[in-house]
Amino acid sequence: MRSHRLLLLCLFPIFLAGSAGATYGGDNPLNATYYSDITGGYIYDMGSSIYEGSVPEGGIYNVTYSFDLPADARVQYQKLDLYWGWSRIGQKAVHPNFTVYDSRRPGVPLALASRYSDTKGFVSQYDFYSGMDAYDFPPLAAGKNTFNITCVQAGLPNSTVIIFGIGAFGVYEHGGFRSYTGTIERYPGPGETVDLYAMVETLPPTETRKAAAEPVIAVLATAIAVIAAVAARRQV
Repeated sequence: MRSHRLLLLCLFPIFLAGSAGATYGGDNPLNATYYSDITGGYIYDMGSSIYEGSVPEGGIYNVTYSFDLPADARVQYQKLDLYWGWSRIGQKAVHPNFTVYDSRRPGVPLALASRYSDTKGFVSQYDFYSGMDAYDFPPLAAGKNTFNITCVQAGLPNSTVIIFGIGAFGVYEHGGFRSYTGTIERYPGPGETVDLYAMVETLPPTETRKAAAEPVIAVLATAIAVIAAVAARRQV
């Protein structure tokens, strides 16, 4: 009887270890892609993004954007972030491939700047790739920005992938001190003091923000993928 109890006690930690390991590894360190002290702000806009549960090879995903930046905004950093998950052919995990276009430069694919991806970290069912792709895209401008992003699923034949959405991210400076120039009509003589007068307009208060960009957003994409995996398991 003791031997049976000992065997059960030995097996129980093994089962716990197996269930505890059933999660995304998250063991790849994330590095900040942009960090700076600025006087300004940032824009993060998902446009008309919607959840698409299974985009086939050749499928098209469109997002429309319309947002405003301050009239004096000077964009310092920007990226287009595509969130995806469960890239697969049947039950086989495959890395996805996308061709992305911006309506402001028709027919010219956007350059992939970086990819952040993860898996569960061990061989099991539903061990599919999930992550985020960051693209360079045409410069955002001060004032109104209106454009459309078209994403074509250009992966392997019979592949499918979830697309959670596409976010436009930008960090900009605005406000602060402005330079003024004027004509000096008379220079002071030796020992003489001359008063200079200038008329200036006050600026609205601005906030100094520190921006650390995509790695934090990439964590969000992985978390969404985990939720999708749990939901799919419950359906099975």
